[in-house]
Amino acid sequence: MLTGIKLRLYPNQTQIGQLWQMFGNDRFVWNRML
Repeated sequence: MLTGIKLRLYPNQTQIGQLWQMFGNDRFVWNRML
């Protein structure tokens, strides 16, 4: 049986910037691998 977990994050401004940078890096790596 598969179960899912819902999680809501409330990051502060510093963490928001770090998340956007991480997503940008992930997108870059994904596009390079295609």
